[in-house]
Amino acid sequence: MQTLVGLLTELLKKDNFHWHDEASLAFKNLKEVVTQAPVLVLPNFTLPIQLETDASGVGIDTILNQNCHSITFFSKKMSSPM
Repeated sequence: MQTLVGLLTELLKKDNFHWHDEASLAFKNLKEVVTQAPVLVLPNFTLPIQLETDASGVGIDTILNQNCHSITFFSKKMSSPM
């Protein structure tokens, strides 16, 4: 998902909002992805919850799963080193 939202996230930077065809395509693809399976489910706190993580020099991602169903997603782009 990071690659889907990366282009749209760049538009949020100060003085960087210039909507173009690539942004329209990214927005359309993102809408399709978040409205198709896997759809998020509510957690059952009596059952175990699994945490999956991934990190790179670009960003971090986490997913909470329960019984092979996603409960929540989190993704954060890392800032560049100083």
